[in-house]
Amino acid sequence: MRKCSARRRRHRGARPYLARYELLVEAAGAVTARHLARWRPAELDALIELVSVWRS
Repeated sequence: MRKCSARRRRHRGARPYLARYELLVEAAGAVTARHLARWRPAELDALIELVSVWRS
């Protein structure tokens, strides 16, 4: 039996989407701080995803 309601479970702890957003912002900062030739594909993907989130 659960000791707390569904609402309390939902609102408890860090929100995963905010943590993911912070990681995307960090990745964007790391990518843009380096020379273009040193960018990695995963970092470019994260930057593209972050820009698409900001545009919507």
